Amino acid sequence: QRLPATFSPTEMNWDEWVRHSVDIKMHIVSEDEHEWGIRKLLNFGHTIGHAIETYFLTQKPEPLLHGEAVAWGMCAEAYLSMRHTGLSQASYHTIVRLITAYFPEKHALTSQEIADIANLVLQDKKNTDGIIQTVMLTDVGKAIFDVPITQEDVKQAILFIFDA
Repeated sequence: QRLPATFSPTEMNWDEWVRHSVDIKMHIVSEDEHEWGIRKLLNFGHTIGHAIETYFLTQKPEPLLHGEAVAWGMCAEAYLSMRHTGLSQASYHTIVRLITAYFPEKHALTSQEIADIANLVLQDKKNTDGIIQTVMLTDVGKAIFDVPITQEDVKQAILFIFDA
């Protein structure tokens, strides 16, 4: 199922989309109960998103919702996908346009706050041997997992998405 060319959160049939998403997730989880392979794809946006969520929860007066933080993490990881795994600029812009239609509020972050978020990414449970592991896209709906990134990548992605 493809998203419409124009997206309006208020006009979406959310029951249909949520049901479709749950069906996909159930299929993936049934194939990989222990998250050793394909199930890792469900983590798209979570590596950076969890760090953003933790930062806002612990350091800002108003925390972000989990979904909002993961949505911003998806934007950041999509940006890195353009740089590392060949996601087209057009696909990146489609992803960001759809996410920001639902989560339009941007948050001003200082360079120190961005560095603090990048440090929090080091705590992610999906990292191996101190290497940040993330999910990246090669196209909309096509992802690869265990892609290593650096803290500098995280900083650049966060700076780009919150300044764009």
